[in-house]
Amino acid sequence: MSLAAAFTLLNPGPPSTSQVLLRWERAVLTVLGHVPPQQPLARHLPEEVLEVFAAPQVLAGQSLAALQARLAEVRSLKAALPKLHRLASWWQGRFEGDLDPLSRFSAEDLRLELRQLRGIGPTLADQLTLYVFDLPVAPLESGLIRITLRHRWTDESTDDEEWQSLFRGAVHQDATSLRNFHAALSPIAKHFCTPSTPQCDNCPLASLLPAAD
Repeated sequence: MSLAAAFTLLNPGPPSTSQVLLRWERAVLTVLGHVPPQQPLARHLPEEVLEVFAAPQVLAGQSLAALQARLAEVRSLKAALPKLHRLASWWQGRFEGDLDPLSRFSAEDLRLELRQLRGIGPTLADQLTLYVFDLPVAPLESGLIRITLRHRWTDESTDDEEWQSLFRGAVHQDATSLRNFHAALSPIAKHFCTPSTPQCDNCPLASLLPAAD
């Protein structure tokens, strides 16, 4: 069975709880680890700090040290704040503060440029490319790697180019389908295809497991 069969089996649509959010808000949510970004930022941060993240120019216009001092009590921001500050500065330079810009990049150019921002590693860059700019990139995440390895859709030698080709082919190059597919696979990786004790019998993809050797 192929990865395309998994897409057909799951038949993923948009998450039922998702809302239409501007790209900047989706970017902040993604860096904070809320992937897929479905609910407004107000659901995840105290009201008194929301103004800091209202627009990239507001965030970029303050020094990182000042922000860290001001937001020291918000633990969920501690690790993400330096990344958000760099992303805001990049966003301001690229899009002049537009909260919902259309991407002027190809998927490959954008993910490579985002990776140049300190703290924005390959996985986060790909998540931003997919969920914020709606470009067809499949994040190379540990949970998805487990799923594809256990179903023998990939092996240890699969490189990034092959990974992207596999996922894009499964959804016929459609970015919306890829986003919905990724959003459907992520909880399977978290709750069923776990690192040490996979729950294969109850997994939604159980019917696609290869026969035991």
